[in-house]
Amino acid sequence: VSTQSTGSSGINAEYGNIAEKWKSPDPVTLIDLLETIVVFLPRSLKQNDPEKYPELPFPYFINYIELVKGELLLLSTPAILQNSASKYHFTSFSDLMNNNPILRAALKLSSESAEVQRLISCFPELFGHRNMGDKIFTFVGAGFPITSVILHIETGASINLIDYDKDVVETAVKFLELTDKFGLTRPGSIKVILADARDLIYLPSSKLPGEIKEHDGSNCSPHCPMNPEMNGKLIVPTDILDLASALSAETTSQVIKVNGSLVPIIRKRNVRGISELLYERYDLAEGSNFRLSGEVTPPQRVVSGATPAHLVTGINSTCNVNSCQLLLNTCNFTSKLDFLENILDYPEYKMLIEEVEGSVSLWDNRVKEFYKKNSFC
Repeated sequence: VSTQSTGSSGINAEYGNIAEKWKSPDPVTLIDLLETIVVFLPRSLKQNDPEKYPELPFPYFINYIELVKGELLLLSTPAILQNSASKYHFTSFSDLMNNNPILRAALKLSSESAEVQRLISCFPELFGHRNMGDKIFTFVGAGFPITSVILHIETGASINLIDYDKDVVETAVKFLELTDKFGLTRPGSIKVILADARDLIYLPSSKLPGEIKEHDGSNCSPHCPMNPEMNGKLIVPTDILDLASALSAETTSQVIKVNGSLVPIIRKRNVRGISELLYERYDLAEGSNFRLSGEVTPPQRVVSGATPAHLVTGINSTCNVNSCQLLLNTCNFTSKLDFLENILDYPEYKMLIEEVEGSVSLWDNRVKEFYKKNSFC
């Protein structure tokens, strides 16, 4: 996408056409408008004046909507349902609720109690993320911020974009000025930070209920962001940390192990198969406090015609080739399980008692299996 000055009369005229279309009664979605800005408008400008606009229009818009929605499914689907090969797997959300009376009661009473709503929000691994607009996403490796704009359109969430490349940051800022101008994004909702991801600390924005700790160790982890050696680093509020596929495995490893060690959820864009020729594949280190809980992948070949052709990716494809892995932080799983098993002792959750009276068992052993930690902090 051209980053040349938007002051020319040609570009202003094109923007005027977009604005008029947006005001017209013809049905048009925000995604349609986004595609016009990043694909059709640059293509038109290039066709009319190829020497002035030598850059190629953004080529990877084709399946970005499916990509972002697939990544959102990793969040809206409870992590405990995502790994069918695990010992803790529940076959469906109904299976999970029917076999865990306290979870069922909390869901039933959530509209009546702010405390219960907060409880559900703090256990997305059991309930799924239900109000993503209240979360803060941080993307490391901002690039051209199509994903963040689509994510904001879909959820209304606030987003931080991190990149150490000054030119990339300037382009992102210019693009977001456009999306703000045309109502695609809420002004101020997407912030761009020029920094090396390893010089920042990512900490969750919300406090956990009850006695749940940020980490289960009696002392802070050697890699805890609160240690003295981390003093002076900028803290970026982050509920969900997204790591780009373009990040090196070394940088990814450090961010996961050190800078983002207290973030509850990381989504790591990754590659498989032939796509590894484009990006370096990352494998989660053995003994990590994070657990690979789920993954969405773009199909890379058509199997018996079952895959729509427009979703198939290849080395020369204009489709996005990223997979996305959901990494769940297990660092405080012991205190989370202890809280759940003793939740009826907390005054703010006494209302659940009447709902679960008569239940033979309050917790299915698969929930306890789920909260077994990978390692200690």
